[in-house]
Amino acid sequence: MVLPPTLTSKGEPQQTLITYSKGLAWLKLGETRAWASDTLYGPVGLQAQEVTLATGSVAYYEPATADHGRRLSIHAAGTDLYVETNLSRDKLLHVAGSLPVTGIPIPAAWAVRSSPEGVTERVTVAQAAAEMPFTIVLPASETLPPGYAVASAELVRLHKDTALNVYFQQQDSVLGTGPIRLHEEVGKKLPPASSAAQSEVQVRGVIGRWTPDRNQLEWVDQGVYFSLDAAGMSLATLLAVSASLEPYAP
Repeated sequence: MVLPPTLTSKGEPQQTLITYSKGLAWLKLGETRAWASDTLYGPVGLQAQEVTLATGSVAYYEPATADHGRRLSIHAAGTDLYVETNLSRDKLLHVAGSLPVTGIPIPAAWAVRSSPEGVTERVTVAQAAAEMPFTIVLPASETLPPGYAVASAELVRLHKDTALNVYFQQQDSVLGTGPIRLHEEVGKKLPPASSAAQSEVQVRGVIGRWTPDRNQLEWVDQGVYFSLDAAGMSLATLLAVSASLEPYAP
């Protein structure tokens, strides 16, 4: 038996893309058996939400944007796939769960990124809580904007300092607002202002800073620096999220 080549003549991974459509509904299924990158296959980033399909298979999901439909990536032994569609999230997960592969968590090497800003590692919230030198806080789920949920967390290490980023992702679509990023690290004062346009606001009983062109709310409380930002999100919404922060309990 002669197996099909896994690389093209240009040395790129051989890929198969199938598109299904019915009326205005469409779905794309991409597959490769020669994925050598340390990122998820398809238009899915490493901050995507890890989901478990009905079959127990692991996948990584991102909501619809102006450029892409709802989509997820599956990393399995010997193959990588992605599914993208304008159908609902539930239908996407159902279709992905019907595929004859068993998705597994991304390899540890994929979770780590190095840059001049430090080393960033994707972790679970529980792992982050165990490593940070203070009790981390998270917003109560019922106070997040409608449709948002925890997507992923990462630790950012620079020399001896470690910071935490937790991302909250819209479950359906991102149109007008982006993911919410909650940043926490040891700090006694606010960092230098990133914009000339800013104002003082009261956050959780302390004076914080609002930078409208970055949609960023910052404050320091009991030796911890906090930042909340989300593209297109109002100050009132971020203040409501900050007011609901409570100690994380595994």
